[in-house]
Amino acid sequence: MKKKVVTSIIVIIILGGLFSIIKKEKSRDHTQVNNNKDLGIPINTTEISMEKLDNKIVYMGDLVPKEISKVSSKAQGHIEKIYVDNGDMVKKEQILMKLEDKDIKLKIEKLNIQLKEAQLNHEYLLKELKKTHELFVEEAISKTQYEKIEHEANMAELKVEEVKSSLKELRSNLEDTVIRAPIDGRITGLDNVVGDMVQRGNPILMIDSIKELYVEVQMPESDIMKLKKSKKVYLNFPKIDKEMESMISKLPENISTKTRVGAVEIGPIKLKAYEDIILGRTIEIYFIIEEYSEALVVEKDAIKTIGNKNVVYLIKDNKAIKKEVKLGFSQRNKVQINGDIKEGEIVANSNLDLLYDGAKVFIFEGIE
Repeated sequence: MKKKVVTSIIVIIILGGLFSIIKKEKSRDHTQVNNNKDLGIPINTTEISMEKLDNKIVYMGDLVPKEISKVSSKAQGHIEKIYVDNGDMVKKEQILMKLEDKDIKLKIEKLNIQLKEAQLNHEYLLKELKKTHELFVEEAISKTQYEKIEHEANMAELKVEEVKSSLKELRSNLEDTVIRAPIDGRITGLDNVVGDMVQRGNPILMIDSIKELYVEVQMPESDIMKLKKSKKVYLNFPKIDKEMESMISKLPENISTKTRVGAVEIGPIKLKAYEDIILGRTIEIYFIIEEYSEALVVEKDAIKTIGNKNVVYLIKDNKAIKKEVKLGFSQRNKVQINGDIKEGEIVANSNLDLLYDGAKVFIFEGIE
């Protein structure tokens, strides 16, 4: 019984202590809120700054090559080796693939033997012709005999030239079994595998030129009308940490009568880091319609509209001073302003509906 009484007393003491602490905290919070009310209207602020603005429209476009070379084979045959893959960068004259050439090499080997025999025969007949000519001059043989040897020597010479011509053609055919890159660029459209039959003249892959790259943008006629050729634009490329300046190189001559959309061309574009850029990748383009000199700007949420007037509340010595301003060009979250204000001055950008000229304010940081 005695133990129960002691326990009850301890519980009562603990509860009393907790109640006292809670009461003090509430009193402190109430005092702090009252103090905040005494400080004035809580606000957040922003600074008036001097910035260069421009009127721009933003579109997405595709990086495309000016030249696309279709690579075909001059020979017909089965693919023996493929040295490249889609996406590989290649140089002009680099070997791309090779066709089987066993049959051509065998024919060349046979013709080399024939050429050697024909040359030996021609050399022999030239010697005989020389002897026959001497005999003919001495009238030791008839003209018919001389002309017969002469004819044989001429035919032997023609045979040599014929074999040489056939060899030249075969060697050209052998060279044609090696397919080379006609330009510098990136491989695309390669679908063949080793063993496939390649037909003469049929495209087997493509190479996108890297010498001249352009960005192509599909735009509505209403925005195309705002553009001019050679007008400055800025490009934002993936994997490049800064904007690149370029210009409009071509405006559409014809607009689709159905969609009222046309293609605008930007470039040429030269990229040092081309290997990091994928053709066809979407690029962000900023078309500069008009550029302005530096002007005073402020965040849009610092502007309060009263009737047909626009004002800002300048903050000095914990007081709000109403200043009428005229608005100019706006860009993203900022707007150009003109009035009795200066760069670096602080204005309110919250609780504007509560503010008035001469209102007491404090910069609100929240109550914990």
